Amino acid sequence: MKIGVVGSCYGELDRVYEAVRKLAKQGITIDLLICCGDFMSVRDEKDMEHVAAPAHHKEDLKDFPKYFSGRSEAPVTTVFIGGKNEAS
Repeated sequence: MKIGVVGSCYGELDRVYEAVRKLAKQGITIDLLICCGDFMSVRDEKDMEHVAAPAHHKEDLKDFPKYFSGRSEAPVTTVFIGGKNEAS
């Protein structure tokens, strides 16, 4: 089993999953991805009001809403371990 680990991605799942797809094209298949650090699972503008993060990370909703709603699907099983700015 190959496990990939990524640090804070601040809701930019498309960028993370594109890296996983590029590895797959090189013959490296990731079986499990662990995202540890600030993730920012912001579903909508109302959620953004409660984000405890620097202003530059609160400029837009990023990619998470697409995955939360089912419009996009993760190419690999992903586990999230929240960072210091995540809600508890």
